[in-house]
Amino acid sequence: MQITEMQNGISLEPLDTGHTAALWHCISEHKLYLQQWIDWVGHCRSEADVAAYIQQTQDEAYRQEGLTMVVRSGSATVGIVSLQHWNRDLNIAELGFWIVASEQGKGLMQQAIRQLLPFGFKDMRLQKVEVACAATNTRALRLLQYMGFSVEGVLRRAILSKGLLTDKIVMGLLKEEYR
Repeated sequence: MQITEMQNGISLEPLDTGHTAALWHCISEHKLYLQQWIDWVGHCRSEADVAAYIQQTQDEAYRQEGLTMVVRSGSATVGIVSLQHWNRDLNIAELGFWIVASEQGKGLMQQAIRQLLPFGFKDMRLQKVEVACAATNTRALRLLQYMGFSVEGVLRRAILSKGLLTDKIVMGLLKEEYR
């Protein structure tokens, strides 16, 4: 996927090693907030850990198992959006996303997801995009429902959120439901 300009100066760029320092800064500055929702952030202790994460995403992209993009607002790195765990037999991938707390409520992640989904449905030929998040992550759930995702199930006490076991909400969006 190419670097693409979006409204209001938002762009998506394929995650690569050139983003290591900016992503580490983003994660370290917002670690307490992010680790509530993203397990691996709690284990990220250095720029080397970020470099290892980036290498993992590049390996997935090379194997065509996923695509991870950096979300930028102007020149600042503010988050990640991805289609990962691509099941080619079923044409399903899992949506992943996060944005720093200071940039929430501005519609940036909605714009990023709206740009990535057509790539998934058209270029990756997905028939479905799935997403799972903690029941306590009400902002993410509202965003996903607004974008047309439907709740497909609840896995009870299946995710650690804010140090507590909580329910995991599984949602999906079929290609024909995407608007």
